[in-house]
Amino acid sequence: VRKFDGLIVRVMDDATADVLRKARRPVVDTYGRIDNNPLSSVRLDDAAISEVAFKCFAEHHYHAFAYCGFPGVRFSDARGEVFASFAEKAGAAVSLYDGKGLVTDKFFRDEKTDVLDAAALSAWLKKLPKPIALFCCNDLRAVQVMRVCANLGLNVPKDIAVLGVDNDVLLCMFK
Repeated sequence: VRKFDGLIVRVMDDATADVLRKARRPVVDTYGRIDNNPLSSVRLDDAAISEVAFKCFAEHHYHAFAYCGFPGVRFSDARGEVFASFAEKAGAAVSLYDGKGLVTDKFFRDEKTDVLDAAALSAWLKKLPKPIALFCCNDLRAVQVMRVCANLGLNVPKDIAVLGVDNDVLLCMFK
C-alpha cells in the first residue's frame, strides 16, 4: 500500500467528503460543490466568469439573454445571479431556467451528458425569444442544452448561442 502525504481531489458528494475527512491526510477539493465544505477547497471566481460571459455576448450585439444551470447548486446559482445582474444593468431581459426539484446529486455523481430534466428544459427552450444568448453554468450543462436544442430542431448558434464555462476538454469535444 502506498502512503500519500495528501490528496487533490474533486469531491462530488457528501459521502466522499466524509471518507476523505476520516483519512487524516490533507485534502484539497477542486470542485467546491459542497457549501461550508470542511475540506480545503479551490473555488473559481463565479462573478468574474459571469461578467466575461455577459461581455462576450454583449460584444456580439445580443439583446436577449438566458441562463441555464443546475438550480440549487452553489456555483450554478452564483453564476446565474451575477449574469442576470449584468443583463439587467444593461437594460436587457434575462430568462433563468427554473428546474428546481429536478436537479439531484445524480447529475454530479455520474456526470453523464444524459439530460435528466429534458422535458422541462425543452419546454423552457421553446419559449425563449430567438435569437438569444444562453450562458450555461458549466460545459456539462452546455452539452446537455445543445443536445436538447438538436432534438427540438433549434439551430445553435443561429437561434440560441450557447456558452459553457470551465474548459472541460472531453466535454468540449462533443458535437
